Amino acid sequence: GLSEFGPAIQADVQFLVAAQASDGGWADRTLTTGAAPNTANLTGSNHDDSTRILSALREARFAGAEPDKSVWKGLLRYWTEAQVYDGGFSNKLEKYGGVGQAPTSAYTATGAAALLAGIDMSACIGNKRCSTYTAAAEQLRAATRALEWLEKNYKEESKDSGSLVGTADPYLEPARMRLLGGISGLSHFHDKDHFDEEARTLLEHYDKASGLFGVRGEGKTFAQAPSLLRTADALSILGAGAAPTVCQRIIAGDAQNGWGQYRGDAQHLVRYLASQRGRQFNWRRTSIDREVRELVEVPITFLSVLGPFNWSQTEWQKIREYCLAGGSVVIDIAEEAQGRRDAVVSALKQTFPEYPLAELPSDAP
Repeated sequence: GLSEFGPAIQADVQFLVAAQASDGGWADRTLTTGAAPNTANLTGSNHDDSTRILSALREARFAGAEPDKSVWKGLLRYWTEAQVYDGGFSNKLEKYGGVGQAPTSAYTATGAAALLAGIDMSACIGNKRCSTYTAAAEQLRAATRALEWLEKNYKEESKDSGSLVGTADPYLEPARMRLLGGISGLSHFHDKDHFDEEARTLLEHYDKASGLFGVRGEGKTFAQAPSLLRTADALSILGAGAAPTVCQRIIAGDAQNGWGQYRGDAQHLVRYLASQRGRQFNWRRTSIDREVRELVEVPITFLSVLGPFNWSQTEWQKIREYCLAGGSVVIDIAEEAQGRRDAVVSALKQTFPEYPLAELPSDAP
């Protein structure tokens, strides 16, 4: 971040950290000017405020501010406790009145995104052993269960209520699915492209006459008149979802539990590219099992080698065809894994016999 904003960002971070409730979450509270939050007896946190503040602290950390690690541990505890028995999430913790409430896609996406973001913030950035997630095993299991819930229930008729707080907010689910997609790299649940599904839903609330978005109720009449606020919400969701996918990640050597898919490396790379280009980009998970015609849809492939793997000539041939079609492959191998590095170098020499491997010059574009 710009140095002139550093003190203000750090002060705001300290304020938000002090406002964290004993349950690990947050609830918005109106304070008089100059007053400090009192955390002694704060309870009754809610998912929406906790998500907003998690996003704010995450952005502040990317800008250089550094909340204490206990903040991330607390919010991970909050979201783990919020998960219901079948892996989904309802709109509030059971102890705050959520008993018996059915989980929804919107809040399950919220919970999964919060767990993955919290793990990333507490364990990954600045940690050379970025793949070491064992300390967050409980949260990783919770995130896995939430993603499995979405894979089973996304857009099911009985589950698709979006919100159980008063009138359903049609902007909530698209926003939270978009948040989860950006963190997880997952674009499909239950054989459905969630951006396409949510975009279609949002466009139902567009008013051609005014060019603005509102909220339509029964009979397609507007329950909330088209407004600048709803239009800004819609454009934010649609713009982020429609941004080009510039990077796809393949995980190799993580057959044990699949938790390597929760690494933050690809999303951080895309975030950096976006900051350099001044526009939004997306990324996605993929697999070497995909057809080459699908792989070449995305210009950069990030191959993360986490452990021993035995690709056959077939898989390496896909890498060759992808590169010759114009794609670029970035391979990430831990510094201490010299054996894996040597194996990959050997495979690359066989895959591209006409091209010598060499160090990139420092001034390479």
